Amino acid sequence: MIKTSQYKQTDYRWRWQTLGFGRPFVQTLGGYGCTVASLANMSSVLGKNWTPADFNNQLKQVSGFSNNAYVKEKVLVDWLAVEKLLPVKHVVRVRDRYSVNDDKIVKASIKSGMPVLIEFRHPSGFRHWCLAVGDSKIVDPLKGLVKFSTYPVSGYSLYKRK
Repeated sequence: MIKTSQYKQTDYRWRWQTLGFGRPFVQTLGGYGCTVASLANMSSVLGKNWTPADFNNQLKQVSGFSNNAYVKEKVLVDWLAVEKLLPVKHVVRVRDRYSVNDDKIVKASIKSGMPVLIEFRHPSGFRHWCLAVGDSKIVDPLKGLVKFSTYPVSGYSLYKRK
């Protein structure tokens, strides 16, 4: 299992921070920051150890939010902008499917020491991003804990070290 930071998107230090350039007190890290929190957790493997607040601010500086777009109250992260902040190359973003072949790709990345952002369909119906770290475990930014994944996987975003 890959050791990463275990930041919670709901931590009192940043939960009310506006996500990207979203609407203050509506689009916050605490409410919609699972992607940013997962990327912050991934940064610890790459020597940065940024908090979700740090990563949010870094993304804003490199225009790291897709056209300031909003989908169902979510602020979308521009996956390629992460390359400007971390020593990684974005490889693939898969949405609305997860096959046996995808599982092999994710496991190979984890085996190489690189965690993978996994998208789940949360029981509430929302999509939720976590960080897969191996041994069928994820770092869930809602809880900030490593746990076994129980949600159905709906996609992933894969980075490789440069």
